[in-house]
Amino acid sequence: MKAQVESITIDLHGYTKEAAVEKLNASLPSWIDTAMRGDYPFVVPVAIICGAGGQVLSEVVEQWIRDMRG
Repeated sequence: MKAQVESITIDLHGYTKEAAVEKLNASLPSWIDTAMRGDYPFVVPVAIICGAGGQVLSEVVEQWIRDMRG
């Protein structure tokens, strides 16, 4: 029986671009730890809430994800 995957939500409403990246970078190690406690393929879903405004944070998050992929 597979363990239930923990769901993670991070809300970046009101963050500056720099603060959002800092929060994402600070959160990544705990997300990796959570994923590694689960079953192969060691994936944990993360919902990143950026707000609707001018999509500035959405673009920052998208670039951060691309950068993390290598």
